[in-house]
Amino acid sequence: MIIKGVNSILGLLALLLMLTIFFSCEKKLKLEVETVPRLVVSSFLEADSIAQVTVLASQHILADREDIVTIEDANVALFEGDNFVETLQFVGNPFELNTYFRADTFGVYQSNYRIKAGEEYRLEISAEGYENVEATCEIPRRVMIDELVVNQLRPNNTTDYSASAKANVRFGFQDAVGVGDYYWVQIFRERYEYVDESLADSVLYWEPVLFEMQEEAVENLYNGLGYLLSDASFNEEHVDMHATIYLPCDEMDCTNLPIRVELRKIEEAYYQALKSYQADQATNFNPYVGFIEVFQEATLIYSNVENGYGVFAGSAVAWKMADLED
Repeated sequence: MIIKGVNSILGLLALLLMLTIFFSCEKKLKLEVETVPRLVVSSFLEADSIAQVTVLASQHILADREDIVTIEDANVALFEGDNFVETLQFVGNPFELNTYFRADTFGVYQSNYRIKAGEEYRLEISAEGYENVEATCEIPRRVMIDELVVNQLRPNNTTDYSASAKANVRFGFQDAVGVGDYYWVQIFRERYEYVDESLADSVLYWEPVLFEMQEEAVENLYNGLGYLLSDASFNEEHVDMHATIYLPCDEMDCTNLPIRVELRKIEEAYYQALKSYQADQATNFNPYVGFIEVFQEATLIYSNVENGYGVFAGSAVAWKMADLED
């Protein structure tokens, strides 16, 4: 496991030091931490997309988080089932890749091969000075959204999310056969960004919107990343979901605005990674935790990489669009 939450640990050590001073305790504490660096792998494969893998080196638990060690000379081999696919090429630290939730775009290796739904993939990675690591994942088959309605656009008369307007979203899908299915829901709005000051050229992109879901089956992700769903409560049933979206525009500007709902079917490893990310964010960046934070333990980040740390997991995304109605 990767141990994170450095601020919490330092806070706890500071608290122990203060208690030692106040109560004149003479007991000595010995902190033993593994210092042998290991490879850290992060790769979230998506059906019909190329593979991207980040390879870093692990850090001491008290190291500065900004001191990232990029591994630029690793051998990253990708297999589909038992068949070798290719050796991924190092493409540097390209911030322009904007690899959302894919390891901060440091130390990225990239393939030319498009990932297939329903297939199992394996990574074998070696680098001088580190133990070889290996990880496997399976790419789910996408689950289609069969209905989407976005309506009841109205002013947002509360202070929620500093949004001027809000609207209702309803969508449905048929849960996949078998138990243990996991989903990640995100909602986006269409937006144009002008390339230059002349306003003549613009680029279309999809901006995430903040939203709320009230169903008991959903789990809210920290920092507006969406919601997670598990089929534990709706196995193999048709699922109808409801959300309230918050929009930073007035009613006139929002009318007929295209809204896009993404339903990403994810592996359990993907689900666990998002959950541990959620726990880490809540531990380290929650402004409401306050002084209680010093009593919290470091977060154990989920890992499924053999002989190393990190996450190798698969997903398949389906999406549907609808214009926002009055």
